[in-house]
This record gives sequence, C-alpha cells and structure tokens, in this order.
Amino acid sequence: MVINLALPTSSNALPGEAELVTGLGLTYLQIPVEWEQPEVDQYDQFVAALAAFKGRRIWLHCALNMRVSAFVYLYRQLVLGEDEATAAFPMREVWTPNEVWRAFIDSVLRRAL
Repeated sequence: MVINLALPTSSNALPGEAELVTGLGLTYLQIPVEWEQPEVDQYDQFVAALAAFKGRRIWLHCALNMRVSAFVYLYRQLVLGEDEATAAFPMREVWTPNEVWRAFIDSVLRRAL
C-alpha cells in the first residue's frame, strides 16, 4: 500500500502516481493534507488505513516528509504507546512543527485524553 499525504497539485507531485501504483497491483490512498490547514479527521483516516493494512508493508510519503513525520509521531505516541521523546525522534530530525502544525498536533493529543 502507498499512502500519500501531499496534495496532487504539490510542485513535486508525481503525475499519474495513483495509476502507476495501482497498475503494479498495490493499493493507493491519497489523503490530501493542506499544509496550512491539517485536519484531525485526516489523521483519523490515516490511522484507519494503517489498521486496515496492519501487518502489510506501507509506503507513506508527502512532499517534504513534514506531514508524514507529524502523523507518524502522533501514531507512535497514541496508537503504539511510545513515550513522547521516543515517538518524536524522527519528526524532530526532519523539522520543528510550526504554529499551524503544533496546534494540529495539540488538537489530536487533547482529543485522545
């Protein structure tokens, strides 16, 4: 399975990605997360997709790995039960979330409490 969190209009989007992936017999899911407006329900879609394909290989990507690293951070903390420092390590290697993404992360974390 391939999950793409970027918009199909991203400057570095691969034209025909969905068709290329499905043509190889893989499942393709695009959850287009607006950079300036990530939504909690998009994280929920992401978690549902991971649950549906549990035990299978999943390739997850976006335009610059920032969306992905934030979603994976939340997943590792909330679903896998990793402590904050362990869950945050990959994200912190890529970037420090800006105000928009910090608010998104906090919203998802608050909802889980």
